Amino acid sequence: MRATVPLLLGHPALLAHMVYQVIAFDEAVRASGFSLKGTMSQQQEEWDGLCDVILNNAEWFEAWLEGEKKCQFSQQISCIRNMLTTTLNSRLRAVRRDRRSS
Repeated sequence: MRATVPLLLGHPALLAHMVYQVIAFDEAVRASGFSLKGTMSQQQEEWDGLCDVILNNAEWFEAWLEGEKKCQFSQQISCIRNMLTTTLNSRLRAVRRDRRSS
């Protein structure tokens, strides 16, 4: 991951997908009952997960967060655009109906 993430920093969608998949992997490992007991990392009580490697790096975290913000903004704009289009189409149909009936 330390070699791959820097390659993804310029590709927000791929970085977001990787983070999502790493979180899913971490959750699956935890759900399976994984423990650090009997490993070389016995100083720690709990496994931080692979996601910790990505999100504890300030540059990587900022790139991921910025990508998530842009994605959310884009989705909000798309929703607003769809609502406006629906409203305008509805009003146009109403105006056309009124003209026909006049």
